[in-house]
Amino acid sequence: MIKMIEVLAFLLPVLFFTVFFLRKLKVPTVIGYIIVGMALAYFFPYLREFEEIKNLNFFYELAVALMFFYVGMEFPLKAIVEGLKSYKLALIDFLLNFIPILLIALLFLDLKTSLILALALYPTSTALVIRFLVEYKRLVNPEAPYLINILILEDLVIILSLILLSPLLNGSKVDFLAFALLFVKLAIVGMIYLIIRNKYLPYIKRLFVESQNEDYFILFLIGAVLLLMVSFKHFGIIEYLGPFLFGSLIAEINKSDFTMKYLMSFREFSTAIFFFLFGLNINLSQFNKEVLLPALLISLIAIISKILSTYLALKLALKDKIAALRGAFSFVPKGEMSIVLASMNKRASLMAIPVVIITIAIGTVLFIFADKIVNLIQNVKIKQKS
Repeated sequence: MIKMIEVLAFLLPVLFFTVFFLRKLKVPTVIGYIIVGMALAYFFPYLREFEEIKNLNFFYELAVALMFFYVGMEFPLKAIVEGLKSYKLALIDFLLNFIPILLIALLFLDLKTSLILALALYPTSTALVIRFLVEYKRLVNPEAPYLINILILEDLVIILSLILLSPLLNGSKVDFLAFALLFVKLAIVGMIYLIIRNKYLPYIKRLFVESQNEDYFILFLIGAVLLLMVSFKHFGIIEYLGPFLFGSLIAEINKSDFTMKYLMSFREFSTAIFFFLFGLNINLSQFNKEVLLPALLISLIAIISKILSTYLALKLALKDKIAALRGAFSFVPKGEMSIVLASMNKRASLMAIPVVIITIAIGTVLFIFADKIVNLIQNVKIKQKS
């Protein structure tokens, strides 16, 4: 019988070298992990049945929890309140992306799957856009702060949507009483959060100061993330709200490199296992015309709606058509959050994979050539006027 350590001894070097070479071709790390999983599933389909492989699901859950913890670190209470002031940008972004994808998805899928897919494909990839802005030195552009602000608002909308849709995602019966109970639970959680923030935050900060440089500090961080995730799940609320709120509290104490240092390795390892398992559970034979044709249509709608919504939002904020257009062409790629959300439903995940890959490929090209595309459009308009 194959042991867990033997599985990891084979898997981790394969993941490393595959992603290492794909990165040379500018392929995002996330896609590399998925490709390894899909390839192994295709050539060795029996791997899915190994109990040792199934036991890796712990890292699958840990990766998502840490992802939401890091999102929470961008949202201290003041940032949440400040972000809500930009609700017009968030509203334009949400309505012009979520609704078109939902309507197209309903032509091929049931309501529950369509809701999950539309929610999954609504946000732009924070990791890819931030990386591109840095690599191509566009953080100095006037649209960059607004793009980052929209990314943050998208993450916040995802959190709120997950909370409201949690009865549907968990397979519970959705009715008035279920939603009323959900709002009562959220009110209780909100009160506890505010009490801890207002009265006990200094004690947590003292704990940080005294132990942040110790090797065992990781026990506190990982332990708190897991404990809150499990507690929220038993409380009947989407479990990732716990790590998100914990990250929000930590953001008010300290956002320095030490927190990132302690969790970065865990996050990268867990993320690699998460996306590998996601790819491993994909059956390539399922990618037939019934999947690929709707996926192509949804990709087209997703790209057009994202460009349009971003242009309108930036134009409203900047009053600058050129910067708005350049920003719109820089905001297309979907990414890790789309895959995480789509994984909640098998049919949604099957449809989301080609859409994410297509939008990353096209979005990367559009980002690189955004300036040239804008200049070309300007030249065409000048010629038309003359």
